[in-house]
Amino acid sequence: MNRNRFTWHDGDLKITETTIDGEPALFLTPREKSWRGLVSAAGLKTGNHLALAFRVLSFRRAGNPFDIDNLAKPVLDELAARPETIWVRVTESHPAWLTISAEVAPAAPETALSVSVASPRARSAKPVVEMPELQGLSLIGLGTEPLGLEIRFDSPDVPIWNFGFDGPIKPFIDGMGPLLGPARQGPADYRIKDLRLSRGARPDRRGAQIRMWLLD
Repeated sequence: MNRNRFTWHDGDLKITETTIDGEPALFLTPREKSWRGLVSAAGLKTGNHLALAFRVLSFRRAGNPFDIDNLAKPVLDELAARPETIWVRVTESHPAWLTISAEVAPAAPETALSVSVASPRARSAKPVVEMPELQGLSLIGLGTEPLGLEIRFDSPDVPIWNFGFDGPIKPFIDGMGPLLGPARQGPADYRIKDLRLSRGARPDRRGAQIRMWLLD
């Protein structure tokens, strides 16, 4: 079931927020197709800002932790949006649901670790190699706590909605091992529960700014 919030704009009644009930599906899992169908049926038209607030029954599927990008990718692919900002959050909840809106993420905490990256990676590669700017930096927390991550890309042309292997987000996060800590198949990126992305921060440049912090 979908629960919608409407606004009146220029003589039209438009959906500005929708909540889709049910457990959100992960990318490349058996339920992905039916979940994408629910997202499509919501009929939400997105603009320059997109927020996905996931509520899941557990941070694990089949006993294994999952990454926030695999949770967001089916929804982003189905919406086919091209926003300037994306805010993805995931928390545990009973029951489970997804709320899609045009909410803009707040600024990262002043206590967040801040790092500038000169040349963000454009696609995934094996083996995973940490970004040069992060070499020598320390693990944030003990390696198990949930994290918030903000990535502000300088260029307005970065497709921040592409969470696939050929997009800019997955390889970027894969290179953050020193801050995230190790996991079985790479960095412990499943620690990220709040992901804030934007593009066009400094259009004359091609780098990015990272901010990462421990969540409460």
